[in-house]
Amino acid sequence: MKVLLSVVMLVFVGNCAGSSPAHHELAPTMERIYQALNVLLADVVVKEKFDSLERRYAILDEIKTLRDLSHDLKDGQLEGLRDPSMVILSGNLRKGLDTAYEDFRNNYRESSREKVRSIVSVCVSCHSSSSDGPLFAERLFDPSKLPLNDFERAQFYVASRQFSKALGLYSKVISEKTSPSKHYWAWSNAVREALSITIRNQYDRVSTSQIVDAVIENENSPRPFRKNAFAWRVSLKAWSKDLEAESQTSSEQLRKANALFEFAKRLQRFPSDRNADIYYLRAAYYFAKVLMSGDTAERSAALDKVKSCENVLSIENGILFYYE
Repeated sequence: MKVLLSVVMLVFVGNCAGSSPAHHELAPTMERIYQALNVLLADVVVKEKFDSLERRYAILDEIKTLRDLSHDLKDGQLEGLRDPSMVILSGNLRKGLDTAYEDFRNNYRESSREKVRSIVSVCVSCHSSSSDGPLFAERLFDPSKLPLNDFERAQFYVASRQFSKALGLYSKVISEKTSPSKHYWAWSNAVREALSITIRNQYDRVSTSQIVDAVIENENSPRPFRKNAFAWRVSLKAWSKDLEAESQTSSEQLRKANALFEFAKRLQRFPSDRNADIYYLRAAYYFAKVLMSGDTAERSAALDKVKSCENVLSIENGILFYYE
């Protein structure tokens, strides 16, 4: 489902980004959609809240509200709608929300949560003209008044495509001395998702190096992560020597991505080995560029490899599918 939504997003994001919706008042239906998304995000980013019995009926109602509003889009009831691609896209969103609703109702909570996260990404991406999300995301998606910790707020920012803010919070979590021992799950995911932002979204070697250094410098970093971090340093050194042309054709990008992917496979010794993550994320970055600009055969090949990268990296938030 996540892959389907991602491909749909890639097809339509160019049309949507070209209009500048941040400079216009949102139509009433769109305002209601973003109000519903904001409420639902507060539940989605906290797994314990999403799984709790106390919130069951409220979350079902939130998903249903969003699903019904997307149905308005499908029927062309969005005031001022001019882009026909949005009608097609909203139909796909409606199907995704139908599935998320049924999954939640049948107690497949994690499946439902994953679908909702992906759908939010698609919604925001289609109104985005930059990798940091639309200007109105900051106005409509603000977790500052929600009862969330730093990691949960970072997840909220990721889901609403405010990656720079998310990275700042992830970096804070990674550097906290008590985080690795008291909150291992959140800390380990903060490391991996921060790397995903600095490579997959920003493709910034310097920012990536800062994350790796923070892992090594935190005296309470678990031994496996510290070992991985030293391997990542070696990968970063190789990256610094890698001459990458600023302008590449889609076929050149695909060759580069395949080379990085194959090297990562050779470097990874067993399925849970994270030593090759830098190479897999760099490969995913190039495969995504091919998905945006390649021909049909190239996009098909790149999509298969992106899915492989996602399976290997097992990024909890599916951030590999947040395209620029």
